[in-house]
Amino acid sequence: MTDRITDKMLKNKVETINKMLNVGDDVYTYDENMKITGSVPNCHSLYFAYGSVALHRQSSAEHTGCIQVIPLSTRRDLFEKMQAYINALYLAIELKGEF
Repeated sequence: MTDRITDKMLKNKVETINKMLNVGDDVYTYDENMKITGSVPNCHSLYFAYGSVALHRQSSAEHTGCIQVIPLSTRRDLFEKMQAYINALYLAIELKGEF
């Protein structure tokens, strides 16, 4: 695989993960004035820093805390690790019936 991994390709993987877990793509919840009131538990998102990218998962609904699922790495490494994560989710869903 020699193609360049783009941000859009990574975002598509995140959308797939969020759909598998039945959570929306929006990480935060908002009030009627569009002020952030909390986060969506188990919603995954990308984190960009220092030319690298990581996969984060929101940990609770009260605040905006997150858990680093896959640490900062290159886009290609993250893409491959996210595919392995998706495969593991498929297996868990298949064995359990739902996640």
